[in-house]
Amino acid sequence: MKKRLALFFFLGLYFFNISHGEETSHDSTCKLSIHPLRLGIRHIEGGGVGYDKGYSSIDLFWTPYSLQDALLFLDVRGHRFTNGRSAANMGMGFRYPHLASSFAFGANFFYDYRRNNTHHFNQLGIGCEALGRLWNFRVNGHLPIGSKDCHSHIKEKSKRSLWGMDAEAEARLYSHDFVKLFLAAGPYYYKGKHSRNAFGGKVRLSGRFLGLGYLAGIASYDTLFRFNFQGEIGLTFALESKRQILKDNSLKRGTQDCRLAEEMKSLSLTIINNLVP
Repeated sequence: MKKRLALFFFLGLYFFNISHGEETSHDSTCKLSIHPLRLGIRHIEGGGVGYDKGYSSIDLFWTPYSLQDALLFLDVRGHRFTNGRSAANMGMGFRYPHLASSFAFGANFFYDYRRNNTHHFNQLGIGCEALGRLWNFRVNGHLPIGSKDCHSHIKEKSKRSLWGMDAEAEARLYSHDFVKLFLAAGPYYYKGKHSRNAFGGKVRLSGRFLGLGYLAGIASYDTLFRFNFQGEIGLTFALESKRQILKDNSLKRGTQDCRLAEEMKSLSLTIINNLVP
């Protein structure tokens, strides 16, 4: 039932976007019009912060329409752990390209779900970001909702949802038409029971290849989960070509507003295409 509701929700947005675009196309000659749809698949091997198994994911990232110069997006992800357990994330947000600073500033809101043998964990997340051609900055907060504790009488183990936050700064180390390398690092803090808190940091070295492939190595350490090392591999497919996106608007060349619109579109495409789901 939930899958059907989600399907109807996205189909409704899609047809609303088509009809909305037809009605306003004559009045928005120089407005930003970017509607990329990306499909990503990836696998992470090794345990991380709060989990001890790797998992595979599929991700659908979509900007159904733009509101003035702000890009509104939807992001839906499904995960399958190597032990058969499942998890999912669904979120939405916006990004506003700021031409003077060459950054896109944004915010997002997510709902996270994870299942184990006997319990369902639910969490809300909110984040802020500044995304540029050379630097990306992100801050996220996590708030468990509903029941937070789960105890297994068979293995005498307890699990608990932790509230906390994390931050990350990411730099582009190298950029070429075929290869882009990134280095990211940042702290995180998660609050547990009886002073069992996780305070530490994470480092990620990643690369994108031919605009499709993705490889990464991740290392983290904190006071609760100790050292963790992971490897990640993935593919990202743009379901709408960049050439088609650029043709969506017929800009009036030579006017100041349209030159700014072209530059804003170029910045937005650069940022969107360099992100990894």
